[in-house]
Amino acid sequence: MRLRTGAALFGVWLAGPGMAALSGEEHSLMPDGVRLRGPVERVREYRVEVRSSETGELVESAYREFMQELRFDSGRLVYARSYLSASDDILESFLPPRPFFPVPAVDAWYTTRATYFGERLAGVTRSSDDGLATETWQFEASGLLQTLERNTRYLEPGTYLPDPESRTVARFSYIYDGQRRLDRTIGTIGGEIIYRESRQRNQRSCLTRVSIQDADLREVRDYECDDACRPVRITIGGRQMELEYDSGGMLTQWNLFSASEPVASTRYVYNEVGDPIEIAEETFGESVMRNRSYTYDANGNWTRMQEVVRSEDAPDDQQETFVLIRKIEYRSP
Repeated sequence: MRLRTGAALFGVWLAGPGMAALSGEEHSLMPDGVRLRGPVERVREYRVEVRSSETGELVESAYREFMQELRFDSGRLVYARSYLSASDDILESFLPPRPFFPVPAVDAWYTTRATYFGERLAGVTRSSDDGLATETWQFEASGLLQTLERNTRYLEPGTYLPDPESRTVARFSYIYDGQRRLDRTIGTIGGEIIYRESRQRNQRSCLTRVSIQDADLREVRDYECDDACRPVRITIGGRQMELEYDSGGMLTQWNLFSASEPVASTRYVYNEVGDPIEIAEETFGESVMRNRSYTYDANGNWTRMQEVVRSEDAPDDQQETFVLIRKIEYRSP
């Protein structure tokens, strides 16, 4: 969960289709950047939403259990499943008794499966339980992402059944330069190009420009980098993002401006091994502040994330608290 270049945070600024979830040298097979340390066997995640005032008095509560169950084989992720489920026992570990309302029944969303060729990740497939959406990533022998295929279907009118005639297959291909850096991305549907992305670098190999074109968008992103080729300023039209780093190269803050007016800002605080323990976000136009804090176990995996959201428009300084709990099972030695 280290944030050295900000690529994980600025997927829409730094990456094209499929690259926000699979970017750089680390491959994340699940949403939300699941990267785990140690002999992990299984992971389950639970989410709780609490709406309360700053005084701590409970105004309203709603319990929503979101689970991501991960399964590993010899330390490699081979299966993942995201769903809603009803369970009360997880609450006892971090909240006092409150009148929560579990979601009845189970509502599964996505299932992810990974395949390997020897020790190398060969492919990842993520499919929705309703059969309407499937995404498949294929990797080169060198480990670089080669293609992403999105297979989408729609429901028959007036039914909840997939329409077999409504299938759309979008395919994205990733082309790299001689130094294994992403150079171009091309997206097609039925042989017709629907997406193009190209990258330019200077003599020091620092990224200087990304050009994007699809059916609805023509966009140029200009980058200014420091001596270590880290982006310190990104410009898109009238918007500009400025990034700051500490002496160790860790991203400590970014600020977003529109026509020189501040739009948003995010600040990061890390522990001694470089994992974020606090992330503070502020959106100025909407007067919204988000503060996230993380707790880690002995293996360096976060087990509890709490997010507090405050808005000046909320009545009586009311705030929302979101808590995400990870239950991680490790293999016995």
